Amino acid sequence: FSSNSSTLLAGEVSSSTVQHMVCDSAFKCDREQQAQLLGNVILSGGGACLDGMVERLRDEVEAVIHTHTPGWRVKVLAPAPAERMVCSWLGGSILASL
Repeated sequence: FSSNSSTLLAGEVSSSTVQHMVCDSAFKCDREQQAQLLGNVILSGGGACLDGMVERLRDEVEAVIHTHTPGWRVKVLAPAPAERMVCSWLGGSILASL
């Protein structure tokens, strides 16, 4: 997966692949937490509705992390396809109702 548009994160502009963004985010955390973070990747949004997206992201993230730490497993969680498109709105409505 490649992002053609630039992503604004913490004041930095980057155009990186999705799997590298996931790995970079986990690797910026403490070593003890990295395996737990990579075991709980959540995929949501309209783009996540593509066929095979969950499996492909898992395989590509594992390919990246196995160059650094062989044996770590990645678990990608995703709600049902119908809910993936509206997850942002659901989260926003729950937060607004608090």
